[in-house]
Amino acid sequence: MNRAAATITGYSPEDLSTRDAWFTRLYGFRAASVRADYDAARDAGFPAPLRSTATRKDGAIRFLELVGHRLADHEVWLLHDVTERIALEERMHAIVTTATDAFITIDPQGTVESVNPAVAQMFGYAASEVVGQNVRMLMPEPYRSQHDAYLARYRDTREARIIGTSRDLAAQHKDGRTFPIELSVSELDQGFTLVIRDLTNRKTLERSQAVARTEERVRLSRDLHDELGGELTGIALLVASLLKKLEEDGSPYAERAGAIAARMDVAHQRVREIAHGLLPVDTGPDGLANALIAMANDCTATHGTCHCRVFSHPPIRLDDPTIASHLFHIAREATTNALRHAAPSIITISVAKDEHHVRLEIVDNGTGFPKEPSKGGRGLATMHERARELGGQLSVQPRPEGGTTVTCEIPLPPVTTASA
Repeated sequence: MNRAAATITGYSPEDLSTRDAWFTRLYGFRAASVRADYDAARDAGFPAPLRSTATRKDGAIRFLELVGHRLADHEVWLLHDVTERIALEERMHAIVTTATDAFITIDPQGTVESVNPAVAQMFGYAASEVVGQNVRMLMPEPYRSQHDAYLARYRDTREARIIGTSRDLAAQHKDGRTFPIELSVSELDQGFTLVIRDLTNRKTLERSQAVARTEERVRLSRDLHDELGGELTGIALLVASLLKKLEEDGSPYAERAGAIAARMDVAHQRVREIAHGLLPVDTGPDGLANALIAMANDCTATHGTCHCRVFSHPPIRLDDPTIASHLFHIAREATTNALRHAAPSIITISVAKDEHHVRLEIVDNGTGFPKEPSKGGRGLATMHERARELGGQLSVQPRPEGGTTVTCEIPLPPVTTASA
């Protein structure tokens, strides 16, 4: 026994000079069972450290860890005081156990090794239903099909796309419904730790705010077009009547009245433009399709070297004006970016809808998305923000044959049926 061991236990080497003294003084009434554990570890070739609580000479309870080694005909035991480490592990365990976020550890192949209680609350599975299964069971398509390939690519290339970052994705409950999550992935020595936060409440709030903003824009647009526009029309008629009278009388003020009439026409046109800018998509179910077609026609007419076209088979009808407005703005921004940076000759906008999602895709055959972050600009960030506000996903990917594909998929709100 060296001085360090004496410092850890509080006993002198003479106090622990024999094997029996060592176990009796440190482990008291548990000496026999602890001794048996240590004998078993020795017989097994010291496969792992042994931990147990021990009592220092001053009465303090400590966690001691012994690591055994065999040197020729002798045994050497390395003694460590791991009390603080055990306390930290227990605190971390308590945090993980009581956390509302889901903690999942997986091996390099994606097999779940452990979960915390929040997984059952979040996904509806008991721990026994998840542990031992591939973690992709908690993912909807297309993430489920892509997951194994992602892990294989990371093992081969060490190229991380999610590891070390947080990303908003979708997860799948046991009952089949999907819900938004924030996923953070950290690499362990042998595998990964996934921390999953349910974003349902936050996304619901963001969607409510987006709907409220859309409703306010609708109100402002209608007020500008109907009330202010109507008032300006009335004033313009009065000015036109006055101008006619002044011209008939040969008044020198006729020229000034004509200038006022011209300014009234400009103001009226400006009000109509602002009203349309606030609400470029009509609130009817055909609003998105009509707005995209009008934008594509204008794009083709304005940029003679680029043909912009819209595909929607069958023609999409969308009853949610908030989704329609956001998708239109995303399509317009993506089209503008392509025309500004990629010099395409063809831009194709397609819209599709199923029972649960609406999908917008903008494909161009230009020179590709700019590599310089500054050229992505605020427009790209705004497109992502619009998609996230409604719980959707947006991706910008290069095309193998050249050009860029911008894809946005937004979940449709559940259809509610009025009770009788």
